[in-house]
Formats: sequence, structure tokens, C-alpha cells
Amino acid sequence: MLSWKYRLLLCAGTLAAATWLGYRAEHRVMDSAGNNPVTFRSVVRRVMAPKSRVASIDRLNELRHLAGRSELTPREHAECWSIVRGFSVQDVEACLAEIPMKPPRVVNERLVSMLFFRWAQLDPLAAAEAAVGPAYQPEGTIYASYSNMASVATAWAAKDPEAALRWAAANDSPLAKNLVGGAAGKMMAAQDPDGAMEKATAILPASFSGVVIALAQRSDTSERRRDLLARLSALPDQQALEQYLNLLAWSPARQGIQDSPAVIEDMEHAGIAPERVATFREMALDSMRSRNPGVAIEAMQESAPGTSEKDQQYTYFSWALTKPGEATAWAVAKSRSDLASNLVQSNSMNLLRSGWIPGNEEPNNYLVQGVVSQFQVWRKLAPEAASAWLKTMPSDIRSHLSDDHAPR
Repeated sequence: MLSWKYRLLLCAGTLAAATWLGYRAEHRVMDSAGNNPVTFRSVVRRVMAPKSRVASIDRLNELRHLAGRSELTPREHAECWSIVRGFSVQDVEACLAEIPMKPPRVVNERLVSMLFFRWAQLDPLAAAEAAVGPAYQPEGTIYASYSNMASVATAWAAKDPEAALRWAAANDSPLAKNLVGGAAGKMMAAQDPDGAMEKATAILPASFSGVVIALAQRSDTSERRRDLLARLSALPDQQALEQYLNLLAWSPARQGIQDSPAVIEDMEHAGIAPERVATFREMALDSMRSRNPGVAIEAMQESAPGTSEKDQQYTYFSWALTKPGEATAWAVAKSRSDLASNLVQSNSMNLLRSGWIPGNEEPNNYLVQGVVSQFQVWRKLAPEAASAWLKTMPSDIRSHLSDDHAPR
């Protein structure tokens, strides 16, 4: 007769086998987002785990398979986060074991990234080591998965930025150095604006990027800008200074060309080289051109009247090409007949050289349609000059720019 120990072992084995077979059947049904192979270890883990933990992991898998090969909906995404936030390290590891990396699925990548974030909140070192491990990096490279490493970097930097920096400094992954360095550097700058640059870069030079981003966000006074400009310009490596100036010129939080006179004055006060000042001026102008061409033109006219005519024309021409309605409305409101007239004269000659056939409206050809709307602006603002010029043009252009051929 079998002893009670052998009977207990037989019952456990039978239960595990039955659960394994049932679970394998479930995996075959729910395969839209893929599944890792079921192992005896994974079955035993499910049998031994608390019911609530198994239910949470099953619900996450259910949401994963509902999405399948598409993205999670906003509601599903929020539910996934609510589940993951309650996970323990063991839950995270159990869930990761069930999500395959191949074939690639967007939903799987999203969930793995969430799980790594939660893992890093609980055990950042283990999460970071896993993110750069062979299971989560492209074959034959030393680059960890970007999204997983970014999640670890964000969570670890919030928990202990200095520890994160020291780990990244000792790691061979360039991506880990950059992502952890940026996130931890930004956090250190928020905690200690005055000492972060020296401390963070002493541990990991790659962290200067995050430090500079955080400090640029605080550069809302001339005093702060001058102090930081002086400190950055004194560094042997000028990369941090270049990034800071780029942020001042291009960040949506800054006002671009409108801020540039004050920033330029701060740069000169800090002893920045004239060629860097000139480069910043151009960057700020390009930034404002891309965001608010009208303001850029006005700023050019005010800051250098008569000497920036070509820059104004270039900005207006580009604006009229991409957003003709905005450009023409602004030109009328500001009485800038000069910009419209120059564009009309230039594009009329281009039309004549292009092999254009009169009477062909060509709705997608800017030269054909745009020259008409710009001529209407010119004629509205300076009717005598517009009429006098039109009389000198060939009949094809005169006919095209007449009222009969204007867009309705």
C-alpha cells in the first residue's frame, strides 16, 4: 500500500499535469498576441500562487490577446496600468515569462515596458540587469531594448538617481548610459540645481544631457541664464553649452526670436564667443520661422530695418507655400504689399519658364494658384502699383491674374 507521502506527491503531480494540459489548451485558443512555451515550472508557479495574483496576471493576458496585433485602446491601456501598479516583483517576473518577444507585437512591447517600470520601482538593479540581458536586446548587439531601458531609467532616477548613475557608469551598454544618464541627470538637477552638473558628470559624463535639460527649464531669468552660461562655457567640453543654446532657441517653452535680444545680451555678459552668439541668433530665427512666421518677420523688421529684407522675403515665401491662407491674411492685416508683390513677380516669371499652359488651373500647383491669391493681396494694398506692373506682363499672365481666373 502506498504511503501518505507518495499519495500526496501523486495527487500534486496529477493536479499539476491536469492544470498544465488545460493551460496549454488555453494558450492555443488565446494566441493572437503570441505565447511563450508552457513549462512545468510555470504551471507549478500558477498552482502555488495566490488566487488574486493569478487572476491579475490572467486579466493582463486577456487584455493582451484582446488587442492581438493592434494597439491597446486608451481604456485597456489604463486598466493594464492599474493592474501592473499592484504587482510584486514575483508578479512581474511571472507575467514577463508569459509574454513572447517574437514575433514582435506592439501590445507585447507596451506591456513589457510597463512591467519593467514597475520592476524598477521595486528592485531597480535587478530590472536594469534584465533590461540589458540577452532576453531583451537585439541579437548580436550590446544595446538593450529602448523602451524597457527607458522605463527602468525613469523609475530608478525617481527612486535613487545617484545609484542609477553609478550602475550606468559601470555598464557596457551605450543605450543604458544615455537613457539612465539623461533621466538621472535631470532628477539630480531638479534636486540640486547648483551642484548637479559637477556631481552628475563626474559619475557619468553622459548625464550632462539630462542636467542641461532640467537647468534650461529653470532659465526664466537673466540672472539664472548668465550664471549657467558662464559655468557651461568654462567646461573643457563645449557639448553641454551647445545643447543649452539649442534648447533656448528651439524649445516650445521659449519664445525663440522674441527672447533672443535678452539671451544674446546674457551671452555677451557671460563672455560667450561672438561666433556662438551669431549661431544662436540664426537658430532662434529659424525656430520662430517654423512656429510663427509673422512674428519672425516683424522681429526682423524691427531689429534690423532695411538689412533683413532677404530674410523677410524668404520667411514669407516659405509661409505662403505651406499655409497660403494664413500668409495672405497676415500680409493684408500688416499692409505688407512689398512681400506679396515680390512673390507675385518672382512666381509669375517661374510660371512662364515652367511650360505652364494658360487656362489649366492645376489645383495642386502652388505657382498656378498661389500667384493669384498673392496678386489679390498686392492689388488690395497697392492697386495702382499692381495694375501698372500687370500691364507690362504677357497676355497669358494678365489673363491668369484677372478676376475671371481668380480662385472662387
